[in-house]
Amino acid sequence: IESDRRTVFDWLDQAVNADLFVSATPLGANSSAIPLDPALGDRITAIPGVRSVDRFRQVRVRFNESLAALSSVHVPTYLTRAKPLFAAGTRSIDLMTLVGRDEVVISENLARRESVAQGDAIALATPDGRRDFRVAAVIVDYTTDQGLIFMDRGTYVSRFRDSSVDSFAVMLDDPSREAPVRRAVEALEGGSLFVQSNAEFKAGVRKLVDAYFATTYLMEAIALIVGVLGVANTMLVAIIERRREIGVLRAVGASRGQIRDTVLIEAAAIGTAGALLGLVGGAALAYMTTVVSESTSGWVIPYFYDWPSAITVTVLSVLAALAAGWWPARTASHQEVATALAYE
Repeated sequence: IESDRRTVFDWLDQAVNADLFVSATPLGANSSAIPLDPALGDRITAIPGVRSVDRFRQVRVRFNESLAALSSVHVPTYLTRAKPLFAAGTRSIDLMTLVGRDEVVISENLARRESVAQGDAIALATPDGRRDFRVAAVIVDYTTDQGLIFMDRGTYVSRFRDSSVDSFAVMLDDPSREAPVRRAVEALEGGSLFVQSNAEFKAGVRKLVDAYFATTYLMEAIALIVGVLGVANTMLVAIIERRREIGVLRAVGASRGQIRDTVLIEAAAIGTAGALLGLVGGAALAYMTTVVSESTSGWVIPYFYDWPSAITVTVLSVLAALAAGWWPARTASHQEVATALAYE
């Protein structure tokens, strides 16, 4: 989970760096984007404190036998606020070469799924018929599992005859003056626009990612509860089976504290063994999951072992085992010697 979260969040910090985002509907919502008049970008640019405005448009296009997302931005403006990450095996290029050419950049998952490499040509359906576009580079992108095709806005408007805008990315001269600029943007179009700051947009994405993994966290909590109950049950059964042995130990001088500590040490050993087995098994399962994800979606999620979380889980497992063993340990230490020795 942590590998997925860190990979997506690192990509988000690198690819999404505008100061404000302006749209007709909340970005990241399940509702479809409502196209805006591109001239609105000029009105936003005229607001004091605005350095530049980028126009973003994304549509679905058919590519081979499936759909892919086709995104367009004004590349010169885009490169002032973001730094695309080239996929492994892709030669780094200056993305300014996309301007004025029938060239595109595609996401790594699309390239892997459709077996397309840098320098290949892909055919897309345009209003004037199918047209070939050269793949200038392959980049790491987690926008959609359908795959992303990225081109300069000038090429998109010319080839697809669509000048609509889904959202505007606004860069400021001075980010500390975000509040007055935001109020001025919100006043446009009769106050019907949705304006999000960079922090708000990223927080929304992070919330969606965390919500996606919420079920997994719930399963972890349930597993911990089941483990605690399992350890408690195991220790209670062990104490019942060892009542006579415990009585003998008490008869030869073992104190109640020694009996209690012996049971707690055994519970801690069970918790430690379970945690270590879980860490090894979990690591193997996580690696298998990344391999399966790569083969199905094409996304390459770098796998790393989260040692801080592993240590935390181990400590929590031992503490949970000690808590589960406390009542059985107390029960064992408070047995009457004569009753325990008479137990058959």
